[in-house]
Amino acid sequence: MQYLQDQQYYEDRYDLLTIELCLDKIEFISKVAKDSLKSHDIQNTPIEEINNGWNQVLHEQLLNTKLYRYKNRETEIKEWIEEDELKQYKYDNTPAPAIKCSTCNKLMDVTMKSLDWHDAKPQKMLFFFECPSCKKRKHVWEDGKEWIHEPDLCPKCKSEVKYKFKRKDDIVTTTTKCTSCDYKNIEIDDYKKNDEERLQKEQKEKSLLEKYRSEFCLSKEKGDELLDGFEQLKFMNEIYEYELQKYQDPVYERTFNIKRLTIVELEKVLNKKLVKYKFKNLAFDKPEITRFVIVPFSVQDNDTNRSSKDSTKELEKIIKEALEITNWRLTPDGTSYRLGYISGQLKGYERDEDLHELFGKKKEEPKTEIDPEKLLKYSNSAEIARLLAEMEITERLRKKRLEKEPEGFFLEDRESGYSCNLCSRGLKGSESWWNLDGIQCADCRRNVKEGIVPAEIIKNHDLWIASWQFKSEFGLHSATVSKMNRNGELIGRELKDSNGKTYFTVYMAEDNKKFFKKHEKTSSSNKKWKFVDNDGVEMLI
Repeated sequence: MQYLQDQQYYEDRYDLLTIELCLDKIEFISKVAKDSLKSHDIQNTPIEEINNGWNQVLHEQLLNTKLYRYKNRETEIKEWIEEDELKQYKYDNTPAPAIKCSTCNKLMDVTMKSLDWHDAKPQKMLFFFECPSCKKRKHVWEDGKEWIHEPDLCPKCKSEVKYKFKRKDDIVTTTTKCTSCDYKNIEIDDYKKNDEERLQKEQKEKSLLEKYRSEFCLSKEKGDELLDGFEQLKFMNEIYEYELQKYQDPVYERTFNIKRLTIVELEKVLNKKLVKYKFKNLAFDKPEITRFVIVPFSVQDNDTNRSSKDSTKELEKIIKEALEITNWRLTPDGTSYRLGYISGQLKGYERDEDLHELFGKKKEEPKTEIDPEKLLKYSNSAEIARLLAEMEITERLRKKRLEKEPEGFFLEDRESGYSCNLCSRGLKGSESWWNLDGIQCADCRRNVKEGIVPAEIIKNHDLWIASWQFKSEFGLHSATVSKMNRNGELIGRELKDSNGKTYFTVYMAEDNKKFFKKHEKTSSSNKKWKFVDNDGVEMLI
């Protein structure tokens, strides 16, 4: 008996299973997609959109199946080979016991052997013996114990059944009759037909392998590439969750919302408070710049009725209150008074780590362990995950701040890189007004508050069009647009800056219904403009 096959046999066997799994996926999802067309929920959905959705589902399902099968390919094939090696070794190397005939006491000959195999583990060899003299037969296990045949029982009365075999050419008829009742069963085996079916099956499997192997069975290069990509995404998620843990401490929220003042801004903040309480001539000395920025300062007390003790106490109170939500603090040494001059030192915090300590953050590392080898291998992806985590926590804290400032607020970020959602001007963080509608510059924010344009256009660009879009969307030159403005064919809402100068014009769909209905778009853009008709129904142009 041949159990162990060549390597190609096992590879074909595994790949064939992969192909059949993928084809089953295609058949199942195709059926579900077809049945879904009967649903009333999608009657108004374009068929192209529905097909694209199901194609995406199918693509993801096939990708997952192919990747899973590739990932386990070597291991499973190796297990199959090892299992067959054990079978082959057991079959080839188990010695037959010496058995004597119970009738004539002569040594019996082995005529056949069979391997009994259960639960993927080799069990016992069963040997078939025949006496060379009297032809008596025995079935004996490898340990010398005789196999005792248990009679087959009738399914009706549980009595013993007898078999009768009849063969004509390639057809074998097996008749099973009960020895007690009228139970009778006839089975016909057509060996020629069976051989033909087996051959057809082999041809079909060969055809499937030739047709679909390259499509459904990933090559080593492609498989390793996809596995690495998925591993990379998984690791990015680990880094993302790891970074988010850092922000669970409530102290981080306080750090996030502080005002990070430069020395010029610090001077303005303090002077505004000091003058109110009769302190003047705030002056800074040469700073000491190391890990922190230490700035000596002096100020004059303009209230001659205050004692030196009251003067320093009042000044320290003013400074502490003024700097409470900033990155500056009065040093622990406090202040000193000499002839109306009060001097001291201010300490500036720049690094996030130092600010966290300033607000009492506990130095506890996240519990999740990060694999250092993966961190080195996927360093770029890890950095992206960190940035995404930072963006996520920034968004959360900004939304939380809206609870106290529901209309929005200017960002404390000093970096550039922001742009107004309405006029698209580039902004620094400190110039960017933020709320759930999106980022706005100070001028656009003022125009919205004054009712020049509705607030909803900040986040919904389907309601309006900018002047520069007439060229790309309708093929109209800027001079033509200006002329149409003058003769009333186009109605624009002018946004003006703090000096009264127009810096941007918004063309609302509701103001220009005639224009949008009269002029066809020349671009392939799918954008449509919206307006509400006289009955309050939202219309698309």
